[in-house]
Amino acid sequence: LYAATFILIIAVVSAAIGGLLWGIEPVGLATVGVIAVALTLFIVGINGTIFSLSNSLKATSAISSIVMIALVSVGGGFFPAEFTSAGFQAVSKMTPTGMANMGLTQTLTGRDLTVSIPALFAYCSVFFIASIILARRRVT
Repeated sequence: LYAATFILIIAVVSAAIGGLLWGIEPVGLATVGVIAVALTLFIVGINGTIFSLSNSLKATSAISSIVMIALVSVGGGFFPAEFTSAGFQAVSKMTPTGMANMGLTQTLTGRDLTVSIPALFAYCSVFFIASIILARRRVT
């Protein structure tokens, strides 16, 4: 409930800033919201999966940090993927973080989307569902 409330607050604030200050169309704001929810599902899912497969809290923290930094790096979070080689760009387009980064950038700059939002949402939901299944096995 706390996470859902937090996401809702961030979405409302982002929509207000995006719509009022930068003149982003409501469709673009809705697309950004869907991408943010998908990315949230992925982050919760990947971290939940790591937690379910780890033996200790320290291992979970270390592995989770390494995986997230690697995914953010490959997804273009630290530098634009467009400035890298064609091979790196291809790998970036296959990760949820890369798909979300491209989708957000294209939406907020008014360009046509080259990312399939349903595919991104499905891809991220798979990790979320996997984490739920693995967590239930660990608890029982």
